[in-house]
Amino acid sequence: MVALVFIQVIMRYIFNNSLSWSEELVRYIFIWQIWLGASVGAKNNDHIRIEIFSNKLKQKPREALEIVINLMIFVFYLFLIWQGILYLKTVIATSMTSTGLQIPLWIVYISLPIGSAAVAARLACRVVYEITHFGHLPVQDTSQAKGVE
Repeated sequence: MVALVFIQVIMRYIFNNSLSWSEELVRYIFIWQIWLGASVGAKNNDHIRIEIFSNKLKQKPREALEIVINLMIFVFYLFLIWQGILYLKTVIATSMTSTGLQIPLWIVYISLPIGSAAVAARLACRVVYEITHFGHLPVQDTSQAKGVE
């Protein structure tokens, strides 16, 4: 993806000619990367969060709050899966294609339900783990961001 953007910049500014399809392809690759990256973030519990309140709780109430929050996020991703499928049906029914590449747009829009399903699956695994290990989960040090010294 970076190489494609680099080639596009060289073509545009040095040769005064651009590849009509490259920007579109990079955009679609980026959309897929976002959804697949969200799944990795859910697996590693790396999503952004505000912990001012939860850090003041004792271990068991904090774990219970974490389970409730993850269940709420799980339900939200189920909603995204459902809405993504509904919109995907519309895109498929209208046979929409991309402007530059002329590929079917369902290839891009299917990333929403697939990515949401991946995140939901990771969250479901996390909730099951948190419930089965309730009261015995390791305490995470979140006093400062990872990599910030």
